[in-house]
Amino acid sequence: MPLLHAGWDVAPGGRFGPVTGTATAALGVLFATATGHFNDLPWWYAVVAGLAGTAAVAVAAARRGTSGGSTAYRAVCMACAAGWAAWTWAGGGPYTPGALLAWAVGTAALGALAPGVGRREAAAVERRTAALALTARTRRAQEWTVLLAGICKVAVEEVVAVEPWPPTAGCDEPGYTVEVRLGGGATWGEVAACAGRLASKMRLPYGCGVNVSQGNGADMVLLAVSTRDALRDEIPYPEDCPMRSANDDYDIGVRRDSSKRMVNTRENSILIGGKKGGGKTTLTYSLIGRHAEMVDQITCVID
Repeated sequence: MPLLHAGWDVAPGGRFGPVTGTATAALGVLFATATGHFNDLPWWYAVVAGLAGTAAVAVAAARRGTSGGSTAYRAVCMACAAGWAAWTWAGGGPYTPGALLAWAVGTAALGALAPGVGRREAAAVERRTAALALTARTRRAQEWTVLLAGICKVAVEEVVAVEPWPPTAGCDEPGYTVEVRLGGGATWGEVAACAGRLASKMRLPYGCGVNVSQGNGADMVLLAVSTRDALRDEIPYPEDCPMRSANDDYDIGVRRDSSKRMVNTRENSILIGGKKGGGKTTLTYSLIGRHAEMVDQITCVID
C-alpha cells in the first residue's frame, strides 16, 4: 500500500522514516477502507477520492516546485490506494486473505521505493537552491559594479565573491559581504568615503549600513552590507559560562552580522560613553560578569 504519511517529505531523515511512514500510511488506508466498506459506501467513492487526492498532489507539487519523479510517485500511491479500496468495497471487504495479501505486497513495494524517490527529490531541491543562490549572487555582483562606478566613480575589475551572512533567529539573511577587485588604481579608502551614499542608494533600513574595509590586497575592498540591524535583538547573558583566564579573549556582544564581538581587556583601560539609555550600564554589567568568570584575577567594583 502507498506511502501516504502526514507530511510531504519522502526523503530519508524527514519527519517519518521509510518504515514508520509506510506503516502509518498503510494502516491509515486500511482503516479508511474498512470504515467505508462497513458503511456500505459504493466502490466509486474510492475512485473519486483517489482522483481528488491526485489533483491535490499535482497542485501541491506545482506550488512547491517538486520534481516530476516524486510527484509521479505520490500519484501512483494515490491510484494504488483508490484501486485497492474500490476493489475491496466491490468484493468481500478489506479483511479477506486476498485483499490483505495485496495490501501487504503493495505496502512493501511502494515503501521500498520511497527512500530512492526521496533522495532524488532532495538532490533536485539542492540543485534548485544552488541555482537560485548563483542567480542572486550574479545579480548582486552586477548591482554593486554599477553602484561603485556611479556613486564612488571607481572602476570595478571583478566582483570576486558575494557571501550571505548566516541566518539569525529573526531573519534568514541579515546581510551579505561583497569582495571586489578595483581597477584603475582605485583604493578602498575612496569607496569608504562613499559608504553613507551607498547605503542611501541601497535604501537600507534604519540601523543598517555599508561597512567598508580593505581586502586581501591593495586593490581589494570588502563591503559588509547589513540589511537587518542585529544590534536591536535582545541577547540574554549565557547561563552556562565556562571559567576562563585573563589572558583569553571573550565576547561581550555581537556585530551587525551577528558574529561575536571578541575583546581582550588584560592590562587595558576601557572608557564607555554614550547617550542616556544607550546601554552603558548594561555593557558595564557584561564586562563585570565576564571578568568574574576569570580564575586568575580579582574583580573589584567601586560605585
